[in-house]
Amino acid sequence: MPMNPTPPETAASHAELADAVAVLEAEVLSVPGRAALAVLRHALLGGSAAPLARLTARQRQVAGLLAQGVSNRGIAVVLGIREGTAKLHVAAVLNRLGVSSREQVAVLVGGAGIDNAH
Repeated sequence: MPMNPTPPETAASHAELADAVAVLEAEVLSVPGRAALAVLRHALLGGSAAPLARLTARQRQVAGLLAQGVSNRGIAVVLGIREGTAKLHVAAVLNRLGVSSREQVAVLVGGAGIDNAH
């Protein structure tokens, strides 16, 4: 399905956005491209209002650290917890946000303007 290269004069409908996502899913994308696609897919599924609002305060801290590229060990040190506990928090953040990578968390956190202070 070829995409129209000229910008539309009106906002795209939900169906048009879904079609665009389907086209992108068939492409080989870079890591940032896959992360951006995950955000679009998430928005189409109705979760765009405030994805980080579904996180606990601790999970928001972890998400902020993930967005900074901090490892599980680094998260543990910063938060004063065991590395295994940090790993569980990371898994919970990924699950709650409906994403599968740290890069996707970074895209969501970047778009939400989360405070990364600890």
